[in-house]
Amino acid sequence: MSDDDSRGHRCRTKDTGRGRTTGDALRDGLLASGSLRAQSALELALRHFRDSAGACIANDDALPDVRAAIARVADLGRNAGVQPEELIVSVKQIYTSLPLEHTAIDEREALKQRFVTWLIEAYFSGRAD
Repeated sequence: MSDDDSRGHRCRTKDTGRGRTTGDALRDGLLASGSLRAQSALELALRHFRDSAGACIANDDALPDVRAAIARVADLGRNAGVQPEELIVSVKQIYTSLPLEHTAIDEREALKQRFVTWLIEAYFSGRAD
């Protein structure tokens, strides 16, 4: 399913018929570190990352929004005491649920690596944007 955004770009939205998923990491309690309040905020940040990445996966103009969402995940995770490896697993699990079937394999890998790199940079730099 796809829609035009306000700039006329084609954006893909995820509609699998199974409802939206947050990824196994959240359901399985991978991010059980820290307080319940911090965990809830982190889960919301991961959902926002999923939505940002999925909304316009083929639109490079949307990448700043995705990067900001990843930075938020990193900031909340770090502050909640979540290890970076746990966050990387969560981001990769969410990434694999994105509608990328029409994207070349090389491009998929490059995008996944970009997301992970942004996460690591944000986690260790202390960025909150």
